[in-house]
Amino acid sequence: MGGSDPFTKGYGTIIALSAALIVMVGQKILINQTRNDFRDMYYAKDMYLKTKNTEYLDFILARSKQMTNDVKVLSERAKKEIAELIEFVKKYKK
Repeated sequence: MGGSDPFTKGYGTIIALSAALIVMVGQKILINQTRNDFRDMYYAKDMYLKTKNTEYLDFILARSKQMTNDVKVLSERAKKEIAELIEFVKKYKK
């Protein structure tokens, strides 16, 4: 029988591998979204410095709060970058 478990007839392995694949794809999507969010926030920071339009600061605050709430598994580096961006906003926001 090729070593397959007689109880699941090999379907258990397929289910486990499928679940692992779903987790990996989800993780990749989350990483890409986080990368895009940071890119957008740093762009907003640069644009604020060029234009002094406070909507860019509002965007940074809103996106950083959204990321903090939505992504519970942010790395320490990501948390540090978010904190630095929030400090930037506080420095210029009146």
